[in-house]
Amino acid sequence: MFRTLASSALAIGTGLAGLAIATPARAVTTAPKAQHCVVSVETGASLGCYTSLAAADRAGSTERAPLLVLARLFDRTGYDARGATLTVKGSRACTASTGNLDLGLTNLGAFGFDNRTSSFYTRNRCDLRGYTGYYFGGTGFAKYQDADVQLVKFNNNLSSIKLS
Repeated sequence: MFRTLASSALAIGTGLAGLAIATPARAVTTAPKAQHCVVSVETGASLGCYTSLAAADRAGSTERAPLLVLARLFDRTGYDARGATLTVKGSRACTASTGNLDLGLTNLGAFGFDNRTSSFYTRNRCDLRGYTGYYFGGTGFAKYQDADVQLVKFNNNLSSIKLS
């Protein structure tokens, strides 16, 4: 009889060990993600990642040398800034013609944006042409575009871009 009670007590104790005991809730504060990254198209260097688009817009600029936003890539459709962005900046606007290459990024993966673009827009007279391969290889847009709210054929499939 003693063995039976001891075995039963052990079984009950083992079963209770698996129960979670509620503890008072603690407020968890986490810093916002620095998901809005900026790159200088002229140097090919990252200018850092920021927690807001406003901070990304200020990145790299000084009073004497303001950098212009030339293009912004979004990892969500509809220019949705709740996801990650890659802002492309330069010291000068693009030329009015799309018959020439003004600037380009040969490897979006270097900035954490390979195969992530779902929408984009351009600024300062720039138009963008995207490619599925690095160094403007693979399939590309049929023509330069100034914006695309929802990339269809090229959604999450761009690895390099040209600006003209």
